[in-house]
Amino acid sequence: MSQIFFGWSTFGHDEAINFFLKSAQKNQLPHANLIVGPSRVGKTTLAFDLACLINLYPDEEKSQDQIIDIQKDDKAQRIIRGLNSDIRLFNIDTPYILNGKKIVSKINISIEHIKNIKRETSIKPFESKSKVFIIQDCHNMTNEAANSFLKILEEPFENNYFILTTDLIDQIPETIVSRCQLINLVRVNSNSISEMVEKKFNVNHEKSKTIARFSKGCPGWAISAVNDEILLDSYNQLFSRIMDVISSSIEQRLNYSRKLSIQFRNNRNEVYAELDGWVDWFRDLALLKNQLGEYILFRENIFEYKKYLDQLRIEEIVSSINKIIYTRENLEKNVSPNLALDVLILELPYVNDHNINTE
Repeated sequence: MSQIFFGWSTFGHDEAINFFLKSAQKNQLPHANLIVGPSRVGKTTLAFDLACLINLYPDEEKSQDQIIDIQKDDKAQRIIRGLNSDIRLFNIDTPYILNGKKIVSKINISIEHIKNIKRETSIKPFESKSKVFIIQDCHNMTNEAANSFLKILEEPFENNYFILTTDLIDQIPETIVSRCQLINLVRVNSNSISEMVEKKFNVNHEKSKTIARFSKGCPGWAISAVNDEILLDSYNQLFSRIMDVISSSIEQRLNYSRKLSIQFRNNRNEVYAELDGWVDWFRDLALLKNQLGEYILFRENIFEYKKYLDQLRIEEIVSSINKIIYTRENLEKNVSPNLALDVLILELPYVNDHNINTE
C-alpha cells in the first residue's frame, strides 16, 4: 500500500512515515498530531508531507488506479511550497492584524494567531479535501494562546487537521499533549546523512562526511549546509570566538555577553545555537581528556584543543557544560537574558594564554 503514496521529503524517519501510511490506509489519520524532536531534525518537513498525505491519499475505491509521488504531483508541490490556501503555517514570524496594524511578534505565538486559526476552521476548504493547520515550535504559544487552542482541539470542525511541532515538549500543557498523537523523531545516523548528502546533492565524500558530523543527526541542517556553505564556516568562526572568550578579561567577557543579549532579542535561535556550540566545545575537550579524539566535533582544530587540556580539569569541563545547559533552559523560560548570560560567561573557566603549552 505504501507504493500508492511515496516520494516523501522526510528523510531518516521511516517509523513515522509507516505509521501515517498505515493510518491513512485504515482511514484513521489522527486529527491532532504533535511532532517532537531536536531542532532541524525534520519536524516541519514531516508536517508538510503529512499535509500532502491528508489531502492526496487515494480514496479506497480509487487506490488501485491512483499513484501519488509527492515530488512530481502538482497538488503536492503546491502544499510543499506553501502555495495551497488550505494549508496554513503559524509560527512566531506569522503576522497578524491588531487594531488595524500588521504585527510580527518574533517572540511568541499569541492569542491573535489562535483567533485567526479559529476563524479559519469554520470555513470550508477551498482547494483541498481538508484544512491543515501547522503550528511550528508550538512551545512558543503564550498561556492565553494555549488555553484558546485547547478549546479548538476539544471541539474540532470536520475536515480540520492540526500538526504541532516542538523540541521542548515539557513546555507544552499536558492538556494539549494528551489530545494529540505523539510522534517522536530521533537523530538520524551520521552515515545515513552522509550517504544522502553525497547521492542527492552530488557532494564529494569527504565534505559529505564533514556535513554529516556537524549536522549532529539532523537532516534539515545537513541540507541547509549543502545549499549554504556559510553554515559550515560559521562553526569555524564560533570555534575562534570561544577560543578568544575563554582566555579573555572580565571586561571582554562582559562585552561578549552583552552582544549575545542584544542578539537574543532579535533572534533567539542564533543565541541557542551559540550556546550549543559552547557545549560542543567543552564536550570535545572531555573526549580528548579521555583519549577519544576520533569522536570530537571540531576535528580540524584538534591541535588548538590540545593547548588547553593541561589547564582545564575534567571537573571544570563537566561543570561548564552543565552551566551552559542550565542557562539555555532558563532563557527558554524567559528569564532576563542580560543577567543569565553575564553570570554564565563570568563563571566559565579562565585560561591563561601565557601558560599554554604549544609543544
